[in-house]
Amino acid sequence: IASMHPSPISSLHYLLHDPTWRRRNAQVKQSMESSSSAPEQQWSDRHEISLEPNPLVLEAISNANCIVYGCGSLYTSVLPSLVLEGVGEAISCRNLPKVLLLNGWHDSETSWAEACDNEDRVVKRMDATHFVKAVVDALHANGGVDDSDRTSLVTDYITHIFYPVGTEIRIDEKALTDFCNSRHQQQERKRECIVIQGIESIPADSCSDGSRSGGLAYHRVFNPRALVDALLDLAHERKLN
Repeated sequence: IASMHPSPISSLHYLLHDPTWRRRNAQVKQSMESSSSAPEQQWSDRHEISLEPNPLVLEAISNANCIVYGCGSLYTSVLPSLVLEGVGEAISCRNLPKVLLLNGWHDSETSWAEACDNEDRVVKRMDATHFVKAVVDALHANGGVDDSDRTSLVTDYITHIFYPVGTEIRIDEKALTDFCNSRHQQQERKRECIVIQGIESIPADSCSDGSRSGGLAYHRVFNPRALVDALLDLAHERKLN
């Protein structure tokens, strides 16, 4: 890793907080405890890592007129770039549109099956609020909002959600508003809600990116031109204001 990337690795950090890892590790631990011959697996702070971002990333954020969190696997594609030291602070201090692009369908990181007491299996899926919370928690945990006199708002990190029309990710606007309000602890700060906007979509199997991602005919991805136009309009609107 060191030969391919200039960021030093000094300690283990974010992936230990992945709820999928927690469930699997709990099962492993229980299995190991039942075997007297197997030593108990231990995890402590010394296993955590803390990574510094490439300086070009912070420079790009400081010069941006719009920040976009792209589509992809949440825990292995999107969040690893956000937990780097200083990225949260760099994003939270910028007054500009910060757009989360929702995926068109779930993958194994945002949808999973769990066993119930009656031994049936129930499929659980993250909704848009869970996506937002994961992104905000990742950014805030690593240096977001460099001002001890104020509490971070969700909109310090995400101001807009764009979703491809027909996405299977559930969007509960009330739950999202409640989550935003729960982060508002200081009354002198103006309450702001995330703006949600649907973008024209196309069948996932009609484009190479969608097909490579495992998209089928009934899955939806952003129409590239419609997405670009929406982002340009948003950046232009901010420039006029």
